[in-house]
Amino acid sequence: MPSTASSTPLASRRSLLAAIGTAATVGLAGCSAFESDESLPAFEPEAMVDVLSTPAPEYRRPAPVQPSAAAIDAGLERGDGFLDSIPDEVTAETVPDEDLHEHIDVQSERARTQREDVEEAPDRFRALEEVRQYRRYARRAAATYEAAAAGPGEWDRLRESLEAERNDARSRAKRRLAAVEYVGDHPDRTLLLTVRLEEMLTAALRLGRRRPGERAPVHTLADLARRTERLRTSVDAAEELRTRHVERSDEATDFTTWFDIALERSLRPPDLVRVHDEDATPADVVGGQADRPEVRHAIALALGIPGDFDDVDRHANRGTLALGLEGVLELERDARAFETVTGRIEDREFPRPESIDRVREEREATIEAAHQAANQAEIDPSEPSLGADVFVRTCGWIDSTDQSIRRDIDRDQSSDLGFQYAQYANARARIEALPSAIETVRERIEAATQDTPF
Repeated sequence: MPSTASSTPLASRRSLLAAIGTAATVGLAGCSAFESDESLPAFEPEAMVDVLSTPAPEYRRPAPVQPSAAAIDAGLERGDGFLDSIPDEVTAETVPDEDLHEHIDVQSERARTQREDVEEAPDRFRALEEVRQYRRYARRAAATYEAAAAGPGEWDRLRESLEAERNDARSRAKRRLAAVEYVGDHPDRTLLLTVRLEEMLTAALRLGRRRPGERAPVHTLADLARRTERLRTSVDAAEELRTRHVERSDEATDFTTWFDIALERSLRPPDLVRVHDEDATPADVVGGQADRPEVRHAIALALGIPGDFDDVDRHANRGTLALGLEGVLELERDARAFETVTGRIEDREFPRPESIDRVREEREATIEAAHQAANQAEIDPSEPSLGADVFVRTCGWIDSTDQSIRRDIDRDQSSDLGFQYAQYANARARIEALPSAIETVRERIEAATQDTPF
């Protein structure tokens, strides 16, 4: 069973987060995340294009194992069955409420487009992810049609049937989550697989707990069907991936104790986090530069994701060891990134983005950091490991920031790009921090093997 011991009291961790969080957010009150700075130039869309001139790196999240072709086919068959239940043409005779005709058509077309994504997936692991989406979209379209065609007199019966199915699916998902085993032929692959299983199942269970908003009964029933199908797809996928993992593990080792000990030894703030008291201000963190909006953005972003020591505690208490170690890795990454970002500001190495060249250079430095990190042994995006997975998701910050600039360009909207500048700086710091953070977590797992030899 996982330990809940902690070398740092929970209250101390909360105080630490509150103190640093206060330092990061004072001065942002009343301002949106995209607070503008009138002292910076507003760049025109034509100029912003130059920021994106260097292609961003493209990496795919590593697959811990490949599912069978039969699993993909079974998912497609179930989704196809939902779509086949909808007539080619929805008429007033079958659905009296004509306002729902277009809605059903849109939902059906969305499902068919998602089916094409399944066919175009680069491998079966990605195809399994796409087929899960396809089933959810198809189920929602079919449920919308069924509820609309049945009419108000049948809505209570449909709701009761869906709620019973959802409750059964929730029970299956809980049992599957509780049955996750940290067993395999290599700790890296096993940790990645169990992260993906716990991630998938906990997300589905969390969504299934949400109460539907105030909506028309047809849409409420359709949404309930979609959430139920998500639970079912998550269980189906988890069972398939576990089966394939067991089949490929010739000499399996149980890593539960290793992961448990490594997580227990991580139940404290990373050593690199600097402590500020609860009355700290941005000036206490970065001195006289705290009045710069892009600096406040940088501080807030440096602390903003995803790090919460409480999350790691929660996973330790629940026994979701893989998600706990993932949280530890992200905290170790973010602690180092925070030191880098605030250090750059204090050392006057975070100049104001007063020209397009300044923003472009920050982005290009971030891309170069990604290329360098990908060539280090601790990461290697082609290998199935948690470190590689976190690396790929961290690099996603580059693309998401690029997309925000593209939206301004498409809208023909000028911007000072102060927030994007800060985002690139934080992505760069996180990417540069990852090799060391990965090595720290890996050393804790390896040290656990010394305590529990096999």
